[in-house]
Amino acid sequence: MKVKNKSRGQRKQSRFAQVSDYTSINKTPAELALSIKAVFASLSKTGLDSPPSTTTKKLRFVIYTRQSAQTAPTSLGSSISQQIKMIKEILEEAGFEYHHEYFSDIASGANKDRTGLKQAIETVENNESVDGLVVHTLCRLSRNALHAVVLVDDLVCKGKHFLEAINFGTRLFGPSIPVEIAQARWIPFLNQAVAVQFERQISQTRSRASALSRKQDDKVVSKVSAFAKYTVAVH
Repeated sequence: MKVKNKSRGQRKQSRFAQVSDYTSINKTPAELALSIKAVFASLSKTGLDSPPSTTTKKLRFVIYTRQSAQTAPTSLGSSISQQIKMIKEILEEAGFEYHHEYFSDIASGANKDRTGLKQAIETVENNESVDGLVVHTLCRLSRNALHAVVLVDDLVCKGKHFLEAINFGTRLFGPSIPVEIAQARWIPFLNQAVAVQFERQISQTRSRASALSRKQDDKVVSKVSAFAKYTVAVH
């Protein structure tokens, strides 16, 4: 007895039925991932086009560091070299990349006109291979709340990212972050920016009070800059 060949439609149906065996809902995520790969392989064997492969691009950041003019070069965690080292370690751990060129300033965080900061932002905005700007902590970017907010907002509006390395899980802003998540992150960011500004003001107040007290006691006032330590006799 002659057996009829299956129609083309029946053959396609049987192939997809075979493929569907891979995609049981009672599977772990790892098993499901393997099943999806098997589905693509099976589709290729049937002569059907499989979905195009996709790759996730790693974000690449320009590193910016700032050291206060009143900070000793060897101060733990505050020197430029130490900031760069810590930022690199965090970026590598988080799966990010960093640009080969670094930018830095030795200046007050309240100073908005910083050469290194301008160069870093220009590089981020004009270099297509760079995705954003990274600092170790927010105070390294600016100790002026409004200035910090404007800088970050400008970067995001231009399709770039901003990252505070020490809080990379919650301080990443940019086009890769869903809108609802980004909106939720802005309030803590604003609070931190204000706190950083007040921290500087409190530090200045304490320094002035200490200098005044020493002056009244006719003591020697010591100052430390980023370049050398020097003492001034106050009379």
